Amino acid sequence: MHELIISKTQKADLSSIVAMENESENSQFIVPNTKDEYYNLMIDKNIEHLILKSENDETTNGFVILAG
Repeated sequence: MHELIISKTQKADLSSIVAMENESENSQFIVPNTKDEYYNLMIDKNIEHLILKSENDETTNGFVILAG
């Protein structure tokens, strides 16, 4: 079992998020955003943008956007 680290998304994480969204097995469930759109969400004070990474190798495993 991999331990996950949940932290605030950083600008350097945005490429991983966009790439994850563009994977064929994920694209059918989401409406993809651009890096600029994610950056705007990231800096919005009413939104919490979090990323999930593996503790061992810091692989991006997912992300969550909390609003409201």
